[in-house]
Amino acid sequence: MSEATSILRPKIVGPTDRWTELRYHPEQYRMQNSPARFIVNAAGRRSGKTENAKRDGVEFAMNYTDRPNSVILFGAPTYAQAKRIWWKDLKRLVPKWMKAGKPSETELIIPLINGHEIWVGGMDSAERFEGMANLVWVALDEFGNMKPEVWSENLRAPLAETGGKGRLLGVPEGRNHYFNKHLFALDPENKEWDYFHWVSADILPAHEILMAKNELDTETFLQEFEARWINRQGMAYPSFSRVIHASEVLHYKETLDLIFMLDFNKSPGTASVGQEQVYFGRNSKCAKVVTHIFDEVWIGKNSNTVKVARELGKKWGHHKGIVNVYGDSTGGGEKSSSIFGSDWRLVRDTLDSTFGNRMKFKFPKANPPERDRLNAMNSRLMSYDGTVRTLICPKGAPRTANCFEGTSLRKDGSGKLWKNKSGEEHLTHLSDGVGYYIAEVYPIGDGLWTTVSQSLGF
Repeated sequence: MSEATSILRPKIVGPTDRWTELRYHPEQYRMQNSPARFIVNAAGRRSGKTENAKRDGVEFAMNYTDRPNSVILFGAPTYAQAKRIWWKDLKRLVPKWMKAGKPSETELIIPLINGHEIWVGGMDSAERFEGMANLVWVALDEFGNMKPEVWSENLRAPLAETGGKGRLLGVPEGRNHYFNKHLFALDPENKEWDYFHWVSADILPAHEILMAKNELDTETFLQEFEARWINRQGMAYPSFSRVIHASEVLHYKETLDLIFMLDFNKSPGTASVGQEQVYFGRNSKCAKVVTHIFDEVWIGKNSNTVKVARELGKKWGHHKGIVNVYGDSTGGGEKSSSIFGSDWRLVRDTLDSTFGNRMKFKFPKANPPERDRLNAMNSRLMSYDGTVRTLICPKGAPRTANCFEGTSLRKDGSGKLWKNKSGEEHLTHLSDGVGYYIAEVYPIGDGLWTTVSQSLGF
């Protein structure tokens, strides 16, 4: 082996080849040596917070001797997220000689020869861990996306019984329960708690940070890569400017795929229509390829999914190419589906004679967290470095422009949309529909949610 080859090979510092040497970071070192029983760790994306938790949890499981047959738990908001974040790496971090048998790929459990078990679980069913008498260590990633009671009602009591430890990690998610826990950990009176923070730029190469600034809007970059606790109040889409995003007429191109963007609702019934186009306009801030929103459907009263779909077919039945249909995975809250079938099936049945197999339905198994959708949408409107990637035609889609300009956030700083029962609620639907498309095609962050295109079983 040449000297050059040996230099490139990572140094192994643990019991398997997955334990490669990590770059030294003083705050990470302080956390690893902290005597605190409970740790809150808000750090930038891809900066090592989850990796540290994986290694610390495995080391704990291999060396813990205070209680026999204990459980070490790694959690995330959902089962799918937990499996994606933790499972593969935990299996690789635990050496073969330490495993008491084959890991369970359905229950996500690794049995150890010392009697302990490493569990991976989704906190959307956290009640399964209530009353667990042998829970001694917990790490919860994306804690801000979990319900507050996951910690307070489901896990804290079992840890109290065993004297166990806990770690709450993720990026900030507005002024919510995670924010409150970080304040609690900062209080010197709470001696069993400690707080640790670092930014992505401490760990990632400079070109990665520059790429993030090119892709993300300012607030999202500060939250995701600098782990700042942004107090999100006011407008839902601060990146939007009518002068920048909705000041020129946009045109349909018959040779390109068409995009229908739906938010199922009874009153009003809405949809936005657009295409991904190479931009040739006068806006010097625009990227080479821009999402063009040039048409909309708005049925103010007594609407339903069928009426919206019929209007789309009437206006765009002449299109000869592919029609990609995106939208709300839940199928809508007003439940026209309760009589006729799912809203997605209603769209298919209504437009089948017009577009047939040229329609492609694409939506996730579950909607992304609202904050993730807003982050993706704001980043597509304008990134940290000023690049614009979404335009709205003021003539063809005026209500969509109004929606982006006028939709507000709750005043509690949580960063969630404010939806009252007055006419102002109507502002959210068109931007929500566009947001479902953007979050599906241009998701942000380190795998914040995983999209799955569904065929609907047709």
